[in-house]
Amino acid sequence: MKYFIGVVFILIMIVVINKTQDQLKNNRIFQKKIQDFQLKHKLSDADLNLFKKTMGEAKDQIIEWEILVNQSKRMRQIPKVLTAIKSAKAIFRRLMDNPKNMTEMNDFLYTKLPGILDATKRFTDIEKSKIETSEIGQSLKVITKTIMVVSESIIDDYEIIVQKEADEVTVTQRIVEDQ
Repeated sequence: MKYFIGVVFILIMIVVINKTQDQLKNNRIFQKKIQDFQLKHKLSDADLNLFKKTMGEAKDQIIEWEILVNQSKRMRQIPKVLTAIKSAKAIFRRLMDNPKNMTEMNDFLYTKLPGILDATKRFTDIEKSKIETSEIGQSLKVITKTIMVVSESIIDDYEIIVQKEADEVTVTQRIVEDQ
């Protein structure tokens, strides 16, 4: 019996040691990827920390906004809101690829995204209450208008990014054609 317990203990220790080694290896790989990202984009430690914090918050806000919209039948029926969510995701991806562009997107990151999330939360909270009065209906219209205006603005932000990228490609094309 002692022999069996000893063998089981050794097997458990081998599994624990292997898991610990795998975790350390994965942690080193992850740290290397972060370091490579930092070097590639020429980010200071402070810039990297700000980037991680800001983009983490933006990601959480986009996910929460999409969940709230999907929970609301009325919100799901507004194409502009759905397009704005897609635009926000696309802007997020662009910022992940080009962290230095964060300063150009301050309004999106610090005003529009938190604002539309707050408005959508308020809308869904009122909608969930299932209390209908003329005042509540009027408030929902005001909130919906705000959501529409901010949605349009987010879509505009993405359109500007796409236009800049198209302009850059056109410049490259002209340079090649001139040679």
